[in-house]
Amino acid sequence: MNHQLYEKLQSTEPYSREELGWLLDHIGAADASIRDDLVYASFCHALLDGLVTRTDLDWLAGEIMKRNLLFYRRS
Repeated sequence: MNHQLYEKLQSTEPYSREELGWLLDHIGAADASIRDDLVYASFCHALLDGLVTRTDLDWLAGEIMKRNLLFYRRS
């Protein structure tokens, strides 16, 4: 998936739900090249360039809330 997502950074193809899920799964990766160069850059590319459908954006928001990814070490 890494290679596929690095290629996606150079394209204008929409992101699939599978790709978005992989990015969510690796949002806190210890490997900085995955976390910063792939996950962060991919979310910026996908959201700022409108490469996520409305349905997948709603799904993404729900997953973020369900996984409690908005807050760091929230009690």
